[in-house]
Amino acid sequence: MFKKYLLGLVIVAVITTGMQPTPGPTQVDTEQFDSMMGAEYAVSFNENTRLLQVSIKNPTGQTLNTTYSFNVDGWEYSRSTFTLKPGESRHQTYNITDRIRVEQDVHSILLVTAGGRAEFEFNGTYSTLNPADVPVPKITDIEVDTGTARGNESTVVYVTVENPSKNVYASYVVAHTKETSASTNVANPLPGTSETVKLELLEPVGTDVQGEIRLFMGKPNETEGALAQVEFSGSAESGTEYSRESYEPFSLDGPNGGYSYDDAGSDGVPDGVPLIGAGVLGLVVLGAVWWWRG
Repeated sequence: MFKKYLLGLVIVAVITTGMQPTPGPTQVDTEQFDSMMGAEYAVSFNENTRLLQVSIKNPTGQTLNTTYSFNVDGWEYSRSTFTLKPGESRHQTYNITDRIRVEQDVHSILLVTAGGRAEFEFNGTYSTLNPADVPVPKITDIEVDTGTARGNESTVVYVTVENPSKNVYASYVVAHTKETSASTNVANPLPGTSETVKLELLEPVGTDVQGEIRLFMGKPNETEGALAQVEFSGSAESGTEYSRESYEPFSLDGPNGGYSYDDAGSDGVPDGVPLIGAGVLGLVVLGAVWWWRG
């Protein structure tokens, strides 16, 4: 006697138009000043859209050169130089979302030029696991392969991490498999680039591997700073499949690294399946279980 289980997925389309959050009142702050050379600056920041607008005018009767730079959360975003004829104006608009530091709750913008400056501050708390439109590092590919580790042929897993933001983040990649406990590496892709790191596994060369990859910043036993958790299965010959899971904090202390992989509790979301999002056409995945005896 035995039981067989079939997991059926019922995909129900849900239109969440009525669930869209009501936008808050528009908050635009503007600061005006003159540069040392006489250029007139008007700098505005819209907290809702995160747009910074810089307007410069030359009110004098002679050609002016002016340079400004600004930073977001303490890191330079842009530096621009203009030559303005008498009466000429220039306008620049920047969306500073990709420079927001996701781990900060209070954010700042500082624009400076010779003789003047504009400063803005706004609140914004973001989860690293669900950062809305604030870009953070993410896992984009996983591949089990045969490679070299410490001079010996070994089973390895290659993990590609992309950094779509304009910030530098220090992130850590950890692999747990049925035979491997906490194989670690550092992934620090430069802004706008990807980096592939190699993790050594203890599975025999050529065998199938099942496990989890975690990507995080900060402490592994907290969800604050967690970026992704992905379950994977594959071998060098058959290729690798992977699916995204809910993040489970873990410890590097204690027996067996404090945590061991168990595929029995997987709640993976297949890679590419859209998750529910407010204000969009979402997919609700409902699981139905049938069983029979044989």
